[in-house]
This record gives sequence, C-alpha cells and structure tokens, in this order.
Amino acid sequence: MADGTKKPAFVGQALLLLVPVIVLFAIGLNSLRQDKIQAHREAAERAQQLASSLAARGAAIFTGSKVDRSGTGYVFQVNRTGELLFPPPIATLTPKPLLMSELTREQQEFWRKARELEALSDGTAEAIPAYTSFVELTPPTRFAANATYSLGLLYSAQGNFSEAVAAFTKLVEDQPDAVTESGMAFKPLAMIKLLELQRRIPDIGRAVSLGSVYSNLIYHPTPLSRALLRQTDQLARKSAGDSVLNRCAEIWSEHERIRGLHAAAALYSIAEVSVSKTSESMDQAEASRIRAGSKESDLSARRAFWFTEPPSNARNKTNVVQVSHNWLAIPYQKGLADCWFACYPESEAVALVRAMMDQAEPVAGYLDAEINLAGKTAATSHRQHRSAGNDQTERNEELLGSAIRPEGRNGWIEARVYLTQPAVLYRHQRVRRFWFGGLIATCAVAALVGLVSSWRAFKRQQRLNELKSNFVSSVSHELRTPVASVRLLVEGLESGRISGAAKQKEYLHLMGQECRRLSGLIDNILDFSRIDDGRKQFEFSPTDVEALVSETAKIIEPYATERKVSLTTTAAGVPPSKPNTPILDGLAVRQALFNLLDNAIKHSTAGNTVTVGVDWTCAGIGEKSCVSIAVEDHGAGIPAEEHEKIFERFYRRGSELNRETQGIGIGLTIVKHIAEAHGGRVLVRSAVGQGSKFTMELPLKRKEQSMA
Repeated sequence: MADGTKKPAFVGQALLLLVPVIVLFAIGLNSLRQDKIQAHREAAERAQQLASSLAARGAAIFTGSKVDRSGTGYVFQVNRTGELLFPPPIATLTPKPLLMSELTREQQEFWRKARELEALSDGTAEAIPAYTSFVELTPPTRFAANATYSLGLLYSAQGNFSEAVAAFTKLVEDQPDAVTESGMAFKPLAMIKLLELQRRIPDIGRAVSLGSVYSNLIYHPTPLSRALLRQTDQLARKSAGDSVLNRCAEIWSEHERIRGLHAAAALYSIAEVSVSKTSESMDQAEASRIRAGSKESDLSARRAFWFTEPPSNARNKTNVVQVSHNWLAIPYQKGLADCWFACYPESEAVALVRAMMDQAEPVAGYLDAEINLAGKTAATSHRQHRSAGNDQTERNEELLGSAIRPEGRNGWIEARVYLTQPAVLYRHQRVRRFWFGGLIATCAVAALVGLVSSWRAFKRQQRLNELKSNFVSSVSHELRTPVASVRLLVEGLESGRISGAAKQKEYLHLMGQECRRLSGLIDNILDFSRIDDGRKQFEFSPTDVEALVSETAKIIEPYATERKVSLTTTAAGVPPSKPNTPILDGLAVRQALFNLLDNAIKHSTAGNTVTVGVDWTCAGIGEKSCVSIAVEDHGAGIPAEEHEKIFERFYRRGSELNRETQGIGIGLTIVKHIAEAHGGRVLVRSAVGQGSKFTMELPLKRKEQSMA
C-alpha cells in the first residue's frame, strides 16, 4: 500500500522569506556598483594602454638603435655555452716544447748544429747555412717556422735586410698558425720585425701594412698583445697619423673593457639565455648537457639581467676608493649557436627610462606608473619619489595594468600601473554606498539569520521524525518475528500435537535459538543506548584472540548451519608470546565479531562460505603493532558509495517493507565504536556481486583505562 503521507517541504517557506530580500539586495547592489564598476573599468583600460605604451617605448630605446659590432660600444658575442666570441678572448699561452723525436737523424744533426752556432757571439755566418740546410730537409712545420724566424733574425743582424724580409714574409704568409715553444704565435712577431725593417730601410718596400699588424694584435689577442701594441706604436708614429694610432688604441681599450664585462656577466649564466631559445632545435641530451655545464642563477632564463662589474680604482681629492658598477645586459639577434649582448651601465639605463617617462603622456592623478628592467625598478612616476635601481618592494596598491616586452615569459622590460588613490576615483560613491549599503546589509543579515534558524529547526525535526520512524519500524519487525516463532512453538507443545520425543526436542531447540536471537537483539539495543549516552565502559585485560575467535565461531555455527552456510576459521602469522598478549576487552570484541558474523551469514545464500580469520602480520596503526580480525562473505556486496553510510546509526539499505535481511541498523555502529575504543579501526572492502570483507584492526598494546 502506497504511503499517502506528504513530507513537509522547506522550499516554499524559504522562498517567501528570501525572494523579497534577494530582489531588494540585487537592485540595490546593482545601483551601488554600477558607477564604481564603470569608473574602475575606464581606469583599468587607461592604465593598460599606458603600460603597453611605456613597455613598447622602453623596449625600443634599448633594442631599436644600439647594435654596433664594429668594435666600439659595450656589446659582446657568446656561444651557447657562454664562451666569448667577440671581442676575441685573450688566448692562453700553452708551452709547446719542440720534440727532437719528431726529426730524422739528419735533421737532428743540422738542427743541433744551427742552434749551437746561433748561441755563439761570432757564429752568425755559420748558423745561416745550417738553418738553410735544415729547412731544405722539409722538417715538421713547427721546426720549420722556428728555423725561418731564426734566419730572419740572423739576416737582420748580418745586415742582409732583403733576405730578412723574405724570411719574415714567408713566415707570415706560409706559416701563419705556427707558434713558439712558449705558445706565442710567430705571425705577430714576424709582422713587427717587418715593420722595423721598413722603418730602418725605406727603400726595402712595404712588406706588411700597419693596419694588418694592428688588426692581428687586436683581433688575435694574447697576453703579450699589450706590449706588442706599445712597440708597434713606437715604430708607427713617424709613418702614421695620430688619428690611426688613437683609433687602434681606443679599439683595444674598448675590447679590454668588454672582456671584463663578459667575465662579470658570466657569473649569471649567459649560456642559459641562449639555451632557453635554442633547445627546441637541439637534441634533448645535448641541451641537458649544456644546461648542466652552465652556472646556476635565477636570472639565467630572462631576456635581460643585471650584473656587477668588479671594483675598479677611482681617485678623489683625498684618497683612492674602490668603485663597482651595475650593468644591464640585453640579448639580441640570437642564433642557434650564438647570441649578442648589449650592456648598459645602470646610470645610463635609468636615465634612458626616466627620459622616456618624462616624454610619455601624463599619468592621471590617481595612478602611478613603474618601469622594471630585468626585475629591478628603474623609474617610477614623480609622486612616489622612490630611488630607482632598488629591488622592487611589495606594494599595497591595486595593479590596474601591466605589459611586458618582449611578450612571453622571457620579457625583460615591464611597465606596471597602480591605482594609488582610490578615494579620488570613487569619491562620488562613498556617501550613497554607506547609507544605502547599510540598509541592504541589515535586511540581508536579518533574513539570513532567520533562514538559517528555520532551516536548522526544520532539518532537525525532519531527521528526528525519520529516525524515530525507522527505529520503531525496525524494532517492531525484529521483535515480532522471534516472539511469534516462540509463541507458535509453545502452542504446538501445549496442545499435545507434538508427541514424539525427537520432535519435542527439536521444538525446544528452536525455541532456545529464537530466545538467543531475541536476547542478542535486546543486548545490541541496550549497548547502543549506553554508547549513545556515553555510559559504555570497557575493561581491558590480556586476551587470547585466537581462542576468542574460535569460541565466537562455535556459538554462531548452529545459526550458520540452519542457513546452510559454511563457517571456516583461518590464522596467519605467529601470535606474540605470553607476556605480550594483546590487551583487549574480550567481551566487547566478541560482541563486535558476533555482529560481523551475523551480518555475513544473513547476507550469504545457501551453499556459500563465511570465513573468519586472525592475521598477526597486520601492518600496524601508526607506530603501534596490531592484530586484524576479518570476516569475509560471498553475498550480494555493498556499492562503494555506501561504504561510509553503513556505519551510521539506524542506516539500512532499502526500505523497511521490502528488506529481505533482519536487523535494525545498529550492529555496524557498535562494531565501529568498539574498534575505535580500542584505538583501532574498521575497514570494509566490498563491491556489488563480489561479496564483502570487514576487517577490525586492533593495536596489541594500550594503556588500561575506561573508555566512554
């Protein structure tokens, strides 16, 4: 028969209470916020336009005009590992001794003889034929270069300048890469010797140009280049104008300065900047190798970065002080294997940004613009009066607009525009917002308080009614069945219809079984009442868990036999020795296990098996070792979404009228309480059609105390 009782609904009451307040609140809020939203939107659009303009103009200052690779200007080129390519790095002189083992025996004899004669003060004439004969034997390149250079020196000392010029010219043209035993290249030395000969003997002709000498020394620098440049200057001052010499000196000084800047910038992993752009074109392993070889720095992935030049001496009126400078490095024209950097001193970078901001459109009175270069504040609008160059500090103003150039995560110039004076922007809304907003807020709060109170009272009453109805229905159903069974059995015995002794014994057995069932139901209800009132007491003592499980299984085995369900017990692991016997409340654990077994048997069909097992290899609860008692059946199973609900009081699946299994929905609640009172837990593993497994994990040791 269908239940015609209509459940009370709260929706109608809530709507009557809330609709007027919601309408009033929506209209008032829209009226209050409309002007403010519009003003804020216009200010944000203006701030974004200003930020985009400042960022674009700032990027154009640094990358639009200054790109000079002619040898002047603070620019340098590096490869993807950060090594300097331009200006050329100063080569390291590595000694390379001449090995006599590379010569034949005949060459060794001429070489040794030429060296000995050259060492004699009057052996010049005899040394020349020896060196000439040695060269004619086509020795290795390095030996030939040393011999040719020595011939040039000997011819020059003898006054045979034409032969000297021929020897040095041959060295420059035919053996330009040959080096001395100290690692110094012969070419610049031979070119300077040719310059000396041209100065002493004007009629000898131009064997080498002054420009080529300077070019070789400047663009193939060595530790001796500075001294050789001074020597070249002395030789060339009479034949070249001061402008040429000054220009070469400026180029050399500029290269020296840039090499120093590169050395300082290398501390910030210049190589990583190139790798971040080229790794897409490289093999992944190669890119990883390059990154691993680079120095780590949080600035390495930016498009630009700051670095500090090592201190240099600067003299004032009283003494010499150490001065260090900050520089901004900006990459441009990146390739797959190299990248160019332009360097700006901090004062110049800040001056450029400030000049750009002065020429930009005026900033509104309630806004403040700020320019950051590679994470450092370079300039702000005039109202803030903050010193540029300091690291950006935390600001409380609202950020209305920001723009980064170049766009993307590697942008290095950022313009930010903040709302610094919101009172100026929103002054017209303040008074009206105060009064009207206060009225709306008061109404809304009052309505919400009433709604929450009504909802809580409604839900509490609804829940109480539902619990009462379910409990009364469940208890009535569960009590009626055993009482009716006992009554029928007693009437059968009283009427004398059961005359046989065996049949009477069977009736008495059934009566006892129904009484035990009724007693267990009443015990569960009483225990639940004590738990609910906080009066449940536990008595902990050493307990033989395996014996407890075995005894409980024997007690409930007749019930399992009646339902044609097999009951088996298992044990895993080795129980602890007697001094370490688990401290448990044996009666409570037996009751919990009895409830689990009763549920498993009730939900199993005829022919199935219920397994109860003890496992001493439990992983443990926290830092405590434990023992687990598991009951597994092969019944219908429990959906995953109900695994938590089944432990709630009075909860049972299905309705009270069509439910096939017995019970009032408190058995698992009692099991959970008993397990938690022991400091343990109850786990469930179940799925529809795959049966269920309930496991109690109980710690072996705990302090003896009474638990409510």
